[in-house]
Amino acid sequence: MYQWLDDTVDDYLHNLITLGQIVNLSLAFEVTSEEVLLEKMIEVYIISYLHIYPHATATPKLHYMVHLPAQIRQFGPLRQHWCMRFEAEHQYFKNLASRVKNFRNLLKTFSERKQKLKCVQLASPNNDGSKTFLYHGDVIKAGKSFDVRNHPFTNIMVNCDIPVGGRVISSPSATVQGTTFKKGSVLLFADPEDDLPQFGLVQEILVHKRMIYLRFVQLKTNCYEDKLYAYLVVRKTPDVNDVIKVSDLIHPHALSLFKCVGKFVILMQYKRCEFVG
Repeated sequence: MYQWLDDTVDDYLHNLITLGQIVNLSLAFEVTSEEVLLEKMIEVYIISYLHIYPHATATPKLHYMVHLPAQIRQFGPLRQHWCMRFEAEHQYFKNLASRVKNFRNLLKTFSERKQKLKCVQLASPNNDGSKTFLYHGDVIKAGKSFDVRNHPFTNIMVNCDIPVGGRVISSPSATVQGTTFKKGSVLLFADPEDDLPQFGLVQEILVHKRMIYLRFVQLKTNCYEDKLYAYLVVRKTPDVNDVIKVSDLIHPHALSLFKCVGKFVILMQYKRCEFVG
């Protein structure tokens, strides 16, 4: 659809883009002062929507949106208390009901089975509680082991506290807190308030003493594309390589790189948007 749009952003498209940005910020993993921006975005969206669609019926959801910023201030990020996870939990009980075939007292069956399951998950051989109940640990795929001195980017690895002479594993992928990093993943390594964010394209996953590092090439952020609410990027020439520890990432989730009409774009999912009210 992008190739059929002209260079201007009319009221209809701007209204749709604003809605996309509202969803983006509403699903943010962390919030600081952005709920104030979200409040303004919702106000602009509703006023614009009622203006360009004068005969449309205002649904309750338009009103519910107004309360999202206050809900964030009171309870924190919306994704941490939305109904999606509770809906997913229902699947366990629906499957259980079809398996046990006992409908005399479903509530008793559900509560007993669920609590027994949690007891098993929390149990440990030494009766001191499970150490992996909430998180089973990082998942690192097996890879090739080598001496840091034999790597072509020894200097930047040493600058990232990997000792000279240490053994490092080059892994094809690593999963940390549910986020999988592999070659081709996009990371955010700088996000200045008064400038465009800076991204990197992962080239290699390095593991040293269970610490996970990402070697990446820096991407140049050309501009923010209104019609895509995404950032246009190009690979720097010549390549600028760098290494960062996963635990030091300012945004701990991998981003996606898309190609649209010959241009490479990155959507800052659940992190930042360039709002023009």
